[in-house]
Amino acid sequence: NKQYYLNLYTKELKEYCLPFWLKYGVDEKYGGLLNCLDKKGEIYSFDKSVWMQGRCGYMYSYVYNNIEKKPEYLALAKSCIKFLDDHCFDSDGRMYFLVTRSGEPIRKRRYFFSETFYIMACIEYYAATKEEEYLLKARKVYDMVYAIYLDPKNDPFQIFPKVYASTRSLKAMSIICLSMFSSQLLTRFGCDVKQILPDTDYIFMTILRWLTIVAVGMVVVTPWFGTKHIKLILPVFALAIGILNLVFLEKNMLMWGKGR
Repeated sequence: NKQYYLNLYTKELKEYCLPFWLKYGVDEKYGGLLNCLDKKGEIYSFDKSVWMQGRCGYMYSYVYNNIEKKPEYLALAKSCIKFLDDHCFDSDGRMYFLVTRSGEPIRKRRYFFSETFYIMACIEYYAATKEEEYLLKARKVYDMVYAIYLDPKNDPFQIFPKVYASTRSLKAMSIICLSMFSSQLLTRFGCDVKQILPDTDYIFMTILRWLTIVAVGMVVVTPWFGTKHIKLILPVFALAIGILNLVFLEKNMLMWGKGR
């Protein structure tokens, strides 16, 4: 029942989730959000995840814009963004990943999780307040992230690679997902951005691999457990997957050879 689940999740969000963080997570002393809480709201660490400050800034701004215009939602979002501005940028323009309660840096990482959540927070807060400075902040950080995406040599934070691509070429999808979402948010407000797009060949071949595995599995089990209709459809499905694998054989072998 669609309405049942809509009511259920709305109630959970408005009566439990949002009030929980407002009651236990707001840092009245230093600003931002205390994000290491157990289910009772008790703090087990005062360290703050920088990306969580951005996520909170985005989510409470979004809730304010789309669900319920409570001033406390926008106040928490602003507090998180201010904490990020005041404490979470290094001198090279990159952001930290983890800081102390008061904002002293603990950890900084090569990927830009913190930056993408900061972009989201600023854009959604701008949508609520129409304060131009937040859109400009988002665009400035986005341009830096995009430059790094195009060429890691543009990253002012140069450290040794996490893995050696020459040995095993891997493709992380989380950064692409976050970056694409940041791009979409910016385009809502007329910003002409060059969107960060995924490696479509990689995505296509990954899907094809999984379809091949499914086809092989169905071929194995269908003679014993398949219905009459499945037994009729299976040969066509398996043939189509086989043809796709042959058509893209060279590309598929190249990706397997690279360990992708």
